[in-house]
Amino acid sequence: MPIQTILVPTDFSELATEAVDFAFVMSKQMKLRMIFLYVDEWPDQSDTTAPLHNEYGAYKKEDAGALLSALVRRAKNLGLEGSTEVVDGVPFLEIIRTARKRNADLIVIGTHGRSGLPQTIIGSEAERIIRESTCPVLTVKSKDHKYAPV
Repeated sequence: MPIQTILVPTDFSELATEAVDFAFVMSKQMKLRMIFLYVDEWPDQSDTTAPLHNEYGAYKKEDAGALLSALVRRAKNLGLEGSTEVVDGVPFLEIIRTARKRNADLIVIGTHGRSGLPQTIIGSEAERIIRESTCPVLTVKSKDHKYAPV
């Protein structure tokens, strides 16, 4: 299966930025199109403070849009094609939906690489994406991640 388009979800955290940087290196080497995605997760709208959430949410989305646009400019400066998407919802579900909708061949996401009982009970966004995605998922761990001895 040839890889032409990758979905790169980001929340602009340090770990997500490492995944974005990795996606740029990969895209540059393979001449891939990149779709940068931000998922805005909000509490139940029946909350009595929803108007405050809506106002802050609009500001947050505007800020995310500007940051995503900067990633597209960075891609164009490298001779790559990039686009953006901002959606509301549950992050792992929206990442999977966007990958399907935009025909992504690969999802590149950051992960902490934790393991153990809490992870088994709670599950991480990355684990959920890996389990449910119809396309391959590449996870990028923090540069500070300590690998277990082999």
